[in-house]
Amino acid sequence: MAKTYFGVDISEHNGTVDWAKVAKKVDFAILRIGWVGNTQNKMDVNFIKNYNAAKKAGVKLGAYVYMYSKTAYAAKAGAEWILKQIKGLSFDLPLYCDMEDPTISKLSKAELTNITIAFNEAIKKGGYVPGVYANLNWFTNKLDKVLRTKYHTWIAHYTSGTDKYKGSYGMWQNSSKGKVDGVKGKVDTNYLYESIAASTPVTVKPAETKASTAAKTNKGLVEYAIAQIGKPYWYGTFGQVSDAALYATKKKEYPVQYKWDCKNNQPGVVPAKQLGEKVHDCVGLIKGYLWCTGPTDKKPKYNAAQDKSANGMYAACKTKGAIATMPDIPGVLVFMDHHVGVYIGNGYVVEAKGHAYGVVKTALKGRGWTSWGYCPYIEYEKAAATQTKPAATTKPAAAPTYKVGNTYTLQVDLFVRTGAGTDCAKKKRSELTDDGKKNAKLGVYAVLKKGTRVTVKTVQKKGSDIWVHIPSGWIAAYYSGKVYVK
Repeated sequence: MAKTYFGVDISEHNGTVDWAKVAKKVDFAILRIGWVGNTQNKMDVNFIKNYNAAKKAGVKLGAYVYMYSKTAYAAKAGAEWILKQIKGLSFDLPLYCDMEDPTISKLSKAELTNITIAFNEAIKKGGYVPGVYANLNWFTNKLDKVLRTKYHTWIAHYTSGTDKYKGSYGMWQNSSKGKVDGVKGKVDTNYLYESIAASTPVTVKPAETKASTAAKTNKGLVEYAIAQIGKPYWYGTFGQVSDAALYATKKKEYPVQYKWDCKNNQPGVVPAKQLGEKVHDCVGLIKGYLWCTGPTDKKPKYNAAQDKSANGMYAACKTKGAIATMPDIPGVLVFMDHHVGVYIGNGYVVEAKGHAYGVVKTALKGRGWTSWGYCPYIEYEKAAATQTKPAATTKPAAAPTYKVGNTYTLQVDLFVRTGAGTDCAKKKRSELTDDGKKNAKLGVYAVLKKGTRVTVKTVQKKGSDIWVHIPSGWIAAYYSGKVYVK
């Protein structure tokens, strides 16, 4: 019979813990790292102290993060923020995504499942073993059973004897009123049925991650994009069928982008027919091709690993450059800030341009595209084609050297982000320092004005780009061959 291990889970609510005493009573402990939301993430104030003291006492450790993000995108960004906070730390047990917050409980099962997958896949990509924590009700009614085969499961059900969950699980939180020497007051207690040493799931890899990416080609992307010309643009979509239910979901998720009514024949909007059609936003045009079986498939299969924003898609491109260097290969992606299109050849692009325009065919020249890239999730059948020679004036500027403690000047208006990279969430103006607010443009998001003087705290390279951490957050100092801070 497999051994059962006894442990506790600890957060700042447990106060100061005597880990030397706890080590004599438990086989393991699960520490709360913090929590992630939609615009703000926080660390548990005692996490680092608990981690260091528990390690010193020889306690085997796992961790959990409390989740209240309302979208898969925010959950992924939250996971990436967590990874930065725990860089260099090691765990003996999984890092669990804690799914229980009432503020997200009204979301659909699919949305909650996608949030969990987005967080856990980012955690896995960061080198840690992911898991899911939830209570009996959430595991039974709110989360898809597919999570049980993807990740380690930790179920909370306070009852005497065996809990009533019918699915398999690796750890059981049996009480919130436990007593363990070294912890003042009540503490959550748990029983682990898996080996501490063998904490890697047997079937962690999500089935959709390998969703026939080998069969996805640049030619197929072009055919898919052309087939969508004349279809509506709905923000946050990727090939679903447009109806009242989808509208209600997206309006709740993106209220700013859904101030229009859910009906056909909207004034100033093309096409007139908005309902009963496949819909996409700009990057959704690419995701729709990746996740649908064909141009008319209206049931895309979500893949968290490929769920990128337009800027995130550019960051994921391994081969890319300034627009003047773009190879004349259909299926190449073209970019401007927060927007992406699909080059279809002969000087034309298909783009989901906006709600007023829908999916349209436009000329490459004169549209304002600044960069290009090979989509990282498809094969390019003509990838060896010769690139056009860049004009002398488009030669990328030399990358500057930025030193911690030095002060520099913004050459353009710049977004402030939560981390280094365009895939990290933009900060809100309200999250800036007082000095940052004085130099920021008016609006919801944090945009520092051209000419703002900033002091560098940290420098981080992301490929050929350079990001710097200033008191208010992260900004792109050198990006796509252009110097934005000097």
